[in-house]
Amino acid sequence: MRYVRLRLDGASKPVALASFAFANDRVHSAGERAGTFDCADRQLAEIWEASVRTCEISAIPSYHSVWGPKPVTTLPYLADGAKRDRLVWSGDLWWAQRSFFVGFKPSAPYLKGSVEMLAANHTPEGYVQASPWPDQAVPKAGEWGPFGSDEFAAWLVPVAWDTYFYTGDKDLLQKVYPVVQNLMAYLARYQNPKTGIFEQRKETCKHAAGLVFGGTSLHHRSFMNVLLWKTYVDAARMARELGKADDASRWTAAAAKLSESIRLTFWNDKEGYFRLSAEDGRLGFEANALALSARFVTRNEAERIMPHLVRIGHGKFQALAARGKFEYGATDAALAVIDAHGWRKVLDPDWKGMRLTSECMGLIRKGWGDEAHPDTAIAGLFTNYILGIEPAEPGFKTFTYRIPVTSRLSWASGHVPTPYGEIGASWLKNGKGGYDVHVNVPPGTQCRLVMPGEQPITLGPGSFGQTFLRP
Repeated sequence: MRYVRLRLDGASKPVALASFAFANDRVHSAGERAGTFDCADRQLAEIWEASVRTCEISAIPSYHSVWGPKPVTTLPYLADGAKRDRLVWSGDLWWAQRSFFVGFKPSAPYLKGSVEMLAANHTPEGYVQASPWPDQAVPKAGEWGPFGSDEFAAWLVPVAWDTYFYTGDKDLLQKVYPVVQNLMAYLARYQNPKTGIFEQRKETCKHAAGLVFGGTSLHHRSFMNVLLWKTYVDAARMARELGKADDASRWTAAAAKLSESIRLTFWNDKEGYFRLSAEDGRLGFEANALALSARFVTRNEAERIMPHLVRIGHGKFQALAARGKFEYGATDAALAVIDAHGWRKVLDPDWKGMRLTSECMGLIRKGWGDEAHPDTAIAGLFTNYILGIEPAEPGFKTFTYRIPVTSRLSWASGHVPTPYGEIGASWLKNGKGGYDVHVNVPPGTQCRLVMPGEQPITLGPGSFGQTFLRP
């Protein structure tokens, strides 16, 4: 058990509990927390804490397993669901992992273990299973797993790239790179030879919005194709980091060609959005949110897309829409997207559930739902886009400190753990039309400070503080 609810039924008068203890005996991570966040909207700080706490109780240490043909010691991993799934899910990890990076020490092994576990569970065809058991045998040819999904297979690449980008762990990158090469070759086999558009097949058609062959799972879906574009981009980044120039060149060219095909096939220029699929002209909410988050679109395209992304029932994609708007500097619009869903509700004194981020933010407290799902954790959004700290080079060797443009917030502060030490940062609107800015730059790193209306400033190691007036 990773969390407990106490419920008293049928009492005619109040009952006082003298004490209640819940021991963490290597059930989830302990002693690895780091990072802080605060801002003028206190509820956002509480959502940040709830998000990181959700990651904490979903972080599964390695354990000795006797399930299967022989005993094994499992890898540590971040589960997508502390009570129900208890498995790593590639297609959800990309949402969860930034909240983990900003809330935990760089030495915490759960993301590295997750990437290694996913990469180890690839078939001879190059396909990567979506949600392997920690102690399962390596799959054989044609073993697509219980959730046969090319979409989830593709997510290994962006997940592995983000893990490297935040940690600088080149050993991990080298270890998974052969799997990435085989996976990219596998995915390319299912692109239409004329258009380059990815085509679903029955065996591996499942995805986050469709579980049955037919309907949206049968289409040439815009979401899968934008994801494939990002997969090519991130694979090329990996190749460049490892000095694999031929791979980098080939995947960069493939990304450029696919970008053209996506616009020709899916873009509705009259309405200003990407269609759900080649066969269905309705708004593809998920695809448009991903197009923003992955910076697939131009600023003009982004400005046309953003008004369409207001509310969707699936909280994971609501968070993706907020991330996309943050990515293009629309801070207040991104906060409005968060307000439109359930994150603030879990802070309400009348809320009877856990103060955690739940599956799809559906706020389901019984049945199939799970009240602790890291894929709706949004701490990473607040650290990256409200506090404004993001890596610019792998492992935060260089990082960006971008002060957001917002009318809703007057200040933010926090600490971000990195392999070089902790970054401390704060910004405050000073009442004179400018900002008071502070940042601590760890030894061995550089900070690129980006102020609204100012030229970027490069800062070396040390403590920096300055007042900026209206330009």
